[in-house]
Amino acid sequence: MSMKRYILIILSALFIFMSSDIYAQRRNPAKNADLAFGRKQYTEAADRYKKAYRKVRRNKDERNRISFQLGECYRLIGLTKRAEPYYKRLLKTEYPNTHTEVYLYMAETYKMNEKFKDAIEMYEIYAEKVPDDPRGRLGVETTQQIQEWMENPSKYQLTALKKVNSTKDSDFGACWINNNYNEIIFTSTRDAATGKEKDGITGQEFADFFTSKQDRKGDWSTPVLADEGENINTEASEGTPFMNSKYTKLYFTRCQNGAHRQNGCQIMVAGKSGGAFSEARPVEIAGVDTLDIVGHPTLSSDELIMYFAAERKGGFGGNDIWVAMRDNATEPFKHPFNLGEKINTAGNEVFPFLRYDTVLYFASDGVGRTSQPEIPHQLDRR
Repeated sequence: MSMKRYILIILSALFIFMSSDIYAQRRNPAKNADLAFGRKQYTEAADRYKKAYRKVRRNKDERNRISFQLGECYRLIGLTKRAEPYYKRLLKTEYPNTHTEVYLYMAETYKMNEKFKDAIEMYEIYAEKVPDDPRGRLGVETTQQIQEWMENPSKYQLTALKKVNSTKDSDFGACWINNNYNEIIFTSTRDAATGKEKDGITGQEFADFFTSKQDRKGDWSTPVLADEGENINTEASEGTPFMNSKYTKLYFTRCQNGAHRQNGCQIMVAGKSGGAFSEARPVEIAGVDTLDIVGHPTLSSDELIMYFAAERKGGFGGNDIWVAMRDNATEPFKHPFNLGEKINTAGNEVFPFLRYDTVLYFASDGVGRTSQPEIPHQLDRR
């Protein structure tokens, strides 16, 4: 076969492949949006769904499906005010008759937007239509509790650290960085972060670690990047720091989260000496690979038991709290196990924090609470 003929065959095959792909795109304008959604790239998916929505004007079913997906994109990244109109649009259609979860997510969106009366109404409809799912009943109860708490606030007062927080970006996951308790390390997506990409999930800058010190007058300094050597701050997204009890190791989460690629989040650890960090390395956990999404680590004082958040097979839905153990601090962790239904719900349980090796705090959009779980016997030293 001549080289010229060979090239023609290759080009013809490539043209056929491209033509079939273009045809598939025309048949399913939301294909790329669905792929981005499957990768949890919700901001990117939302942009693609909007474009696809304009191309399916004559397909009522697909328009409804895309509206639902748009609501999901915004709800899952916490932009509930943007999610609300998409769910409300669906309530005027037949879509909820076959997709009753619309009532549940509409209720949760209303609750986050502080429209409590509307939220309770949606939860009640969902509970009536899906009586075996406790989320409807529990949603009514928790929404009523929120109203009671707002009417009767506790004695604790929250004060925002204006000099520490940015005006338009996310700042979260703070912890003490030394035993003098005068310096914090926290996560931020502010412009000074190292990464140049946008996070495909949130649409913000990739997160990095920043530090701020408190002087003798109680004033906090302007935050600065925590690591000039880029040992903990990289082009990826880093967050949710946890310092060990000796303040010599920093455990944290690192996610790639770049557009057009499969995501993975790993738990990392870096040594700390003075104000410098060593190069971070992955924390080995049996059965967890680089494409899994695990994070939010908190450890026992001897660093032999680690609690973390993950969405894994065998969970209760969404992110759950898991625990993994090891025999000494230089070994990999063994296979993790789920903390069970006393802790985890059909919602999301995230940001665990172990206090004094006996009390586990965490966030939940299922049933939020603090809990005293069945701590593994290695920890029970009271």
